[in-house]
Amino acid sequence: MGRLTWLADDLRKAGVKVVEVNGWKTRGSETFNPVGVTWHATAGSRKATAQGEVNVILNGSNTAPPPIAQIMLWRDGTAYICAAGRCNHNKVGWAGPNKGLGNTSLLGIEMANSNDGEPWPDVQLEAARKITAAIFKRFGTDPRKRLAAHFEHQPYKGRPAGETSTKSDPYGVNMTAARAAVYAIMTGKTTGDDDMEISDLDKALRNGKSSLAIISKAIPWQYVGGGIPAGMSTLSVLNAIHSYSKATAALVKIIADRDEVDEGVLGQQIAAAMAPAVVSLAVPQIVALLEESGATQLTAEQIQDAVVAGVRDVLREGVDADPVG
Repeated sequence: MGRLTWLADDLRKAGVKVVEVNGWKTRGSETFNPVGVTWHATAGSRKATAQGEVNVILNGSNTAPPPIAQIMLWRDGTAYICAAGRCNHNKVGWAGPNKGLGNTSLLGIEMANSNDGEPWPDVQLEAARKITAAIFKRFGTDPRKRLAAHFEHQPYKGRPAGETSTKSDPYGVNMTAARAAVYAIMTGKTTGDDDMEISDLDKALRNGKSSLAIISKAIPWQYVGGGIPAGMSTLSVLNAIHSYSKATAALVKIIADRDEVDEGVLGQQIAAAMAPAVVSLAVPQIVALLEESGATQLTAEQIQDAVVAGVRDVLREGVDADPVG
């Protein structure tokens, strides 16, 4: 593929504000055949200027010779195109979607952020998604399989013996959601290979015999006649609804991204995602039963751990765990 001299034009077409850094079209090695993208954080000072961050990319550092990345994305969503060729932004990774790939195969986007908990502006993350979608359209590869954070590419866990270059950037960015969002921009779809749309989810909730509908009807305020069940306060009911919504959203994202994890990992994620909702609904009843039986009262955290363990066991054994009416 060589140098990506189409970058500036494609990003502008995607609705991104672009600044072309002088000399970018000839900067970086021509030995470049990218199929994936790595998201980074600059880890620079919150007081740094955009030009200051660009200078770091152009001049390199003690650990990385220049150019460091193809794009520097400023906090206001402006993309500074620094190089068109191969850059030195990551090692050959040992984990994540781009495991086994290095700089020759990956384009790097350095997003301005101190990487210490600094909030991510919506305008910056939205620009990152648009940029990445435009790039993957050119590559002809699936962002759900070829977009990774630096922390996923070079994590501390599982690092090779003697490897010290482990990463935490971009700290605080949810990459599962990012991959789904980039895919949605590219295709207009919100889920994975099964092409399930929001309308399909709505139909499942309206079907009284579906698992989702049965679970939904378990939410106390949806009972015919209403009222707050014994042992539950108004606050606990609202918390249950909030927890259920979050858990459902997490589950949908997991399903959409399921081709990136093996069955065992998926089962654990489902268990972890659903457990808070189950616990928030069931804790008052469980506590009441414990008090009646004179048993030692458990904490909500202990009950949640038990729920997660139980669901994992069911998933491992292949037992039909669908709720019944």
